[in-house]
Amino acid sequence: MSIRPNPRRVLAALTAGGVAATALALSAPSPAQAVAAVPELQWEISQQFDDHLSTHVLTDGATENADGVITFPNGVGSYDAASGVTTMAYDGSVAGSFENMGSTFYTVTIADPVVTVDRTGKGSLSAVVSAWNAAAMGNPEASTDPARVVVTTFQAGTGDWTVAEGAATLADTPAWTGVLPAGAESAALGIPAGKPVEGGSFAPSFLAQLTAGLRAHFYASATGQPKKVAAPFRASVRAAQVALPQATTAAATVATKPRTTKKGTVTITVTSARFTPTGAVTVVYRGGKLKGKKVKLSKTVTLAADGTATVRLPRSAQGKRTLTVTYLGDQLHQASAATTVKVKVKK
Repeated sequence: MSIRPNPRRVLAALTAGGVAATALALSAPSPAQAVAAVPELQWEISQQFDDHLSTHVLTDGATENADGVITFPNGVGSYDAASGVTTMAYDGSVAGSFENMGSTFYTVTIADPVVTVDRTGKGSLSAVVSAWNAAAMGNPEASTDPARVVVTTFQAGTGDWTVAEGAATLADTPAWTGVLPAGAESAALGIPAGKPVEGGSFAPSFLAQLTAGLRAHFYASATGQPKKVAAPFRASVRAAQVALPQATTAAATVATKPRTTKKGTVTITVTSARFTPTGAVTVVYRGGKLKGKKVKLSKTVTLAADGTATVRLPRSAQGKRTLTVTYLGDQLHQASAATTVKVKVKK
């Protein structure tokens, strides 16, 4: 773990509204830059993240240079040179905090980013995101649990790719203007009427994963706020990569066995070698015949951020009953084989 206080930081106000309107030239990094020996994602996130949330705690191999560009290493994934279809996952975490007079007021953590591009060039950059703010200025302490969300989107054209030294590198600039027009969706996030200005924003899913007091750092709350604009990034991939999606295992543990008079519970855990699976599992339970009626449960359940889910099992007939769990897969993971568990039901 390393901590990098930003030497460029100027003491800022506790709200996002006081950002200076200095004009900045935001452009994608030069394709002529040397290809990384190991695939990596290089991204400043935004100058606001660098200058204001300026105390950065870097973990899991992430590093940062003097310009505030964070490198997320150890990329694995797939890249189709013909179509541009890409899924690349990178290691590393950065927690950006605003500190003043020795106290931390709020923190945003971005970890394990994933870059994807489909056949039309539509791209997204997702990450496991969490946030926290202290009680201050009449607002209560608040936090969010880590969850993978889309942080920003982009459109990758053929000219955004560079191939050299056996690697492909995507240099692109995320979408900003028009991402979140002022309206019902922005109002649901607690954003004041008429904002974001010109719809300038990180992805709405990212804003929703932040505490309410932190969202204004990631959308245009006034004109002339170039520091808040999502920064350009570079993502590299080599031809020989660990294949994605990764294999998964779904395990089911009956925490409370159902009875003829009581319901039970089962906890489902989905794991893989490297990443925490997201998405959903199907649960099928056959509980025999109870009072002349066949007992059957069949449902699809969304996994929590830690890759688990809890399901209630119905009252069942006595005897050995069958529970089957199957994970459906996500961007990074294959669907699992079906896991079958025998459940012994007592009266």
